[in-house]
Amino acid sequence: IRDVYVPAAVYRVWYRVFAEQLDPSGEVNAFTIETALPGAEPGTLSIGMPPLADLGVSTTPLRYGSEVLTADVPLPAGLKLPGFIGYAIFVGDRRPCGQLSPPPVRVAVIIDHIGAPQ
Repeated sequence: IRDVYVPAAVYRVWYRVFAEQLDPSGEVNAFTIETALPGAEPGTLSIGMPPLADLGVSTTPLRYGSEVLTADVPLPAGLKLPGFIGYAIFVGDRRPCGQLSPPPVRVAVIIDHIGAPQ
């Protein structure tokens, strides 16, 4: 969990996704971003598994990878801009009971950077 300074109504996450195998169901979320203000319920944005390319057998066990992609994350209501928010990024989803639910395939998410859309 980190804090980030935001000058606009959304912030952007630049990322890549790597996986051990392709998901046959096509219904896996690669990762989830939660954004919150102190004392408020977090906003949740689930990021689906993007198209993955075969990187070849000489790569790590995470043989499939995406291009660098972006996700625009809306900010919680009530944020006075510019301001600070808290965020958490985790692989998979959060179950209704609050526990984390990893995807059925081994996944790594590389966050390149987080900032305002340009």
